[in-house]
Amino acid sequence: MDELLQKLFEKMERIEANQELIFERLFDSIIYPNTLRNKRPAKTKKEKNQEQIDEFRAIFINGPLLRKKFNLATTPQRPRILAYLKTNDPSVFDGLKRKV
Repeated sequence: MDELLQKLFEKMERIEANQELIFERLFDSIIYPNTLRNKRPAKTKKEKNQEQIDEFRAIFINGPLLRKKFNLATTPQRPRILAYLKTNDPSVFDGLKRKV
């Protein structure tokens, strides 16, 4: 009986040693995403204003052109124009086309 207990204790000690080794290697190999992520700096107020101006120009210029190009009943709304300019997908204007 004592021999069985001794063998059991030895096995438990080996398991503990293996667990410690595993944990040490695990902690060494953990990559923390916050430290490696390249954070882009926040846009300045001037950059945000310039983006809004560029967006307004694109909508103002392309709205009537897209209306004529796709034979639309009304000038498309701002989100639809921007979606078309990003994707060039004419299905954005479904539901706005004139019935012939």
